[in-house]
Amino acid sequence: MSRTGMIGSVLIATVAFAAAFTVPGGLVADDHANARAAVLARRFAFRAFVVSYTMAFVCSATATCLLIHGGTRDVTRNHRVCYNSLGAGLLPMAALFTIAAFAFGFQLVLGDANRGLIVFLYAVCLASVLLIFPANWVPLQLGMEKAIWRRAGWRGFVNMHDRKPSLLGLFDLLSWRSYLLQYL
Repeated sequence: MSRTGMIGSVLIATVAFAAAFTVPGGLVADDHANARAAVLARRFAFRAFVVSYTMAFVCSATATCLLIHGGTRDVTRNHRVCYNSLGAGLLPMAALFTIAAFAFGFQLVLGDANRGLIVFLYAVCLASVLLIFPANWVPLQLGMEKAIWRRAGWRGFVNMHDRKPSLLGLFDLLSWRSYLLQYL
């Protein structure tokens, strides 16, 4: 666990470190007033890009240190488990911040003229976050499922609160209003 996590955290730290020197949009030329400053520094997406990559770098560097320390034999077993679990917890956060920084950086590169492409970019990045890290959304869905089942039974799943089961119930089961269909 610690070796695999270290590889991932070092890769994320390397990408975040390189992003500090290759900012999107480039730098202002040396003969201008704000020499060597980022051209797009005043835009919100640039500030979000910088914050996201900073958080990705901090999380991945901390995870690397924790995983290295947790992989040594000199540390007691209980502390090793603690360090490895903390490092493993920071690694997904670093990956999430990296995905966010990728989206913000691409928005800066694409500009305002490509709004449809920017929406597509954010949708794909959001889908990747939800699919890669189901631990973020599955517990919420399972908790909602249990609450609906306990309060309303099977009729709560198919939105049949005041009706008796019939063929229309099958239509409700497959309709867009059905919690079961939304869950699937």
